Amino acid sequence: MDHLELAPEPTKILFFRTEPQFLVIPAISAVATLIAVLNSLFTKVYKDPLQKMVLMINLADFLYCTARLSTGLAPPHSLLHCRSVLAVYVFGYQSGIVWGAMFGHGLYTYIKTRKVEQLSSNLKYYMLSATLLPMLISLTISTIADFLNYDTGLDKCVHLVQPGQKDFETILFIFVPLALTFLLNVVFYSGAIKQLRHMMKRENQKGIFILAVYPAILILCFGPFVIGFFLKFFGIDIPSDTMTFIFSCTQLQGLFDAIVYGGGITNVCRKFSQMICCCFKMDTRGVIVSMDKETEFIRADPTSVNYTQDFGSFHDYKDSLLRSS
Repeated sequence: MDHLELAPEPTKILFFRTEPQFLVIPAISAVATLIAVLNSLFTKVYKDPLQKMVLMINLADFLYCTARLSTGLAPPHSLLHCRSVLAVYVFGYQSGIVWGAMFGHGLYTYIKTRKVEQLSSNLKYYMLSATLLPMLISLTISTIADFLNYDTGLDKCVHLVQPGQKDFETILFIFVPLALTFLLNVVFYSGAIKQLRHMMKRENQKGIFILAVYPAILILCFGPFVIGFFLKFFGIDIPSDTMTFIFSCTQLQGLFDAIVYGGGITNVCRKFSQMICCCFKMDTRGVIVSMDKETEFIRADPTSVNYTQDFGSFHDYKDSLLRSS
């Protein structure tokens, strides 16, 4: 009697798991980015080109985190649902990291030219780069590529890796854009730091390494997942729960972006309390300020109080570029 050999089953990688422990980080980041977005809209600082970039990076992070969080509130029960969430998820993630690179380029351009008008003229190209490219990848991975499927038996969204094959799809759609964007971040921020080293007094040079914060965020958030993925890629077994938790940590990017571009965790919390209470707050000098005037957008020109020709105070200069007071 001939024995029929059953074909080996493909490896199923679960996407958008709904256990509470995997939703805590997306929830925290979603709240932080929502605060940053609402603060930008309420105070109308987005009319300034740099603050418009702050709004856009936080909005991208918000989409990234809420797409993941939505699966805990309404678990996907169809292929269309799985791929719809995937489209928003990938767009938010990729748009956020592209905006990070655009911040690096904008910072480098401004330091080199000292003209805020150059940042304004570049903004349309930043918008196109951070919108069209992520949208193209998002639509490709969710429609053309057979990247994500719905398993009726598991009632889960799954990514299938065929027996004997490597997961090159994840490398192509996830890691290649991440690697390219990280490279751009290193190039742009290194250029900005180099320009500043020539312009600042020797005693203030240690502060310029704060400018490396965004590449550091990428390494901190995505580094463990990259390492874990390639360990599995080359045959080293890592428990599924561990990989899921590591992957959920990538969404700390939203929290860190909201803190960095929101002026620190204390400032973010203060904005949150102002929006909840809808009341007046007393600043550190004892001056009562309303929420509408709580954030002053950047006036980066030679007449600004935050601008000095010799860049003698790094902290004043950094504050004028990267945060709203």
